[in-house]
Amino acid sequence: MTLYFDPVAILGNDRDAFRGRWEDRLWLNVPGPFYGGETDTCWTGRLSAPGHVLYGDEYLSEYVYRQPRTPADTALLVEAADNDPLLG
Repeated sequence: MTLYFDPVAILGNDRDAFRGRWEDRLWLNVPGPFYGGETDTCWTGRLSAPGHVLYGDEYLSEYVYRQPRTPADTALLVEAADNDPLLG
């Protein structure tokens, strides 16, 4: 039985979708390997990963409120990051 799922281990070439900088992350992100950094407010994150991404209206940014627990969850976050024009 695996006690911990490491979503970063399955990313492979999908790592290119994540270009956010740690110092730009929004404080609303939950701890974990995925976070919203400097994003726009075009609302693409919720369309791709509604169970993982929310919008911080007062911060005009998107953030990760739930880290992925499965490869399918990870794929949704990859899609959300890939659809963000700022790749934050």
